[in-house]
Amino acid sequence: MNPLLITGFGTSINVDKRKLIITNKLKDTKMEFYPHKISHDGIIIDGHTGNITFEAMRWLSKHNINLTLLNWNGQLLANVMPEQPKSGKLRIKQYQKYLDSIDRFEIALKMVQTKVEHSLNLLEELSRFYESVDFTKIRKSAEKEDLFLLDIMKNNEKQDISRSIKQLMTYEGRIVGIYLQIIEITFTRRNNY
Repeated sequence: MNPLLITGFGTSINVDKRKLIITNKLKDTKMEFYPHKISHDGIIIDGHTGNITFEAMRWLSKHNINLTLLNWNGQLLANVMPEQPKSGKLRIKQYQKYLDSIDRFEIALKMVQTKVEHSLNLLEELSRFYESVDFTKIRKSAEKEDLFLLDIMKNNEKQDISRSIKQLMTYEGRIVGIYLQIIEITFTRRNNY
């Protein structure tokens, strides 16, 4: 991987005569990349002001270069990915991870846990603004489902990976059910007022 890090204020990314041009007016720097002659496979933007044109985003996508925007504290804000990664080595590693059932389950587990965490965070924030959202009740329901998740993780080594992944999907579905029920109740009551 060979990403290009862009930091600072006043950065602009645009295309002029088929060239990608990255300009920083405050630092008085300018980089130009001709089509198919860019050695970077990603661009990471750590700037807080600036602009990027739609044409520049198309140019990056056509050249299989992902664009990552970071927040002020370094957290991922947005990621614009091309249709498929440029690196063949990365694709091979992805296939190897898929073929290793333990790694595949661990990746699926982390993805589901992250989705659940973000869903619960949103519900907790909603509970601050809507009386109908009782987060302590939601947390108890989620903790009950977490017991099911612990059982899946404990039995993962003893059973077939496809069964563990199906059980993981069941856990995710139960959490989604809780989430959607709260969202529906909250916004149905809100619209009735």
